[in-house]
Amino acid sequence: MVVIVDVGAVLSRMRTSLATDAPLPRRSPSMFDDSPLPDPRSLSAATARAALDALLAAHPDDASMTASMLVDFAATSAALAPFAAREKVVIFGSARIAEDSPIYAATRQLASRLAHEGFVVITGGGPGVMTAGLEGAGAGNAIGIAIQLPFESPARVLQVPVVLQQRFFTRKLALLRKTRAVVVLPGGFGTLDETFEVLTLLQTGKKSPSPVVLFDPLGDGFFDPLLQMVQKAAAAGFVSEQDSFLLHHAASVDDVVSHIRKFWVNYVRFEAADGLAHIELRHPLAPSHLSILDETFPTFAPFSVAPAAESTQTQLRFRFDRRNYGLLRRLIDVLNNSY
Repeated sequence: MVVIVDVGAVLSRMRTSLATDAPLPRRSPSMFDDSPLPDPRSLSAATARAALDALLAAHPDDASMTASMLVDFAATSAALAPFAAREKVVIFGSARIAEDSPIYAATRQLASRLAHEGFVVITGGGPGVMTAGLEGAGAGNAIGIAIQLPFESPARVLQVPVVLQQRFFTRKLALLRKTRAVVVLPGGFGTLDETFEVLTLLQTGKKSPSPVVLFDPLGDGFFDPLLQMVQKAAAAGFVSEQDSFLLHHAASVDDVVSHIRKFWVNYVRFEAADGLAHIELRHPLAPSHLSILDETFPTFAPFSVAPAAESTQTQLRFRFDRRNYGLLRRLIDVLNNSY
């Protein structure tokens, strides 16, 4: 089913939520991380009005664009609310894949497996791979976030909601912000755009560490040129050699699901500030592990441990300059592979 947003109702709710003069809250360090955002009801009405007045004074089109962005954000927030307590995986891929394609069948199978594992599957809510993902996950386990295009109709899968967006960038924010993993199937410009968007966010720390899987169900080397380009960029110094750890190349549904599950087997979350960082782990670390980490990751040394907020977890502490996120991903892999 397609969710048609009542713009007037959304704006009315927004005006109601702004009816307070509480001070403006501090923002989350990243729009794309999984930390909770401030309660919108605490946003100062005076601050919001001043911002809109400034936009109107500068150029009316800017105010109009901002209003449409807020409508998009409100629509996706409402649509995702029923799935708030569940982990989510987003699937990217071509809108031009036919229903009889092996890629379509593989996407359905993957989405079904992910739903069986307890994940909610999010797709771009269009045809091809996007529809296949919604069909495979099924009602109660899937949601589509579609872009309004004159030549493309949103997916219509029984009892699966699809919310329409006016702008690509608000759609990408909704697709990525609360997802625990990203799976990329073969696709065109849009798929490549989404892939490099998430890699940029991970590389710069604007999204919490998450697995990104390039899934090539045909085994025909579709992603080989992309991987080669990343290697060439690293050789030229345009990206770090460690950034290749941000990607995993898979050729089977089992490999995709296993990689996603493996990422969370020990790792819980990561935080960094003032040149230091910590990773919360599900399992304790022996002193011998710390010496191995010191030798393997001298950039982050020295490592130490402390009890985490949750009594059953361990907090691994180390130095971090908020630049080496590819190496951070390698560290997470090492910690996960220990269990």
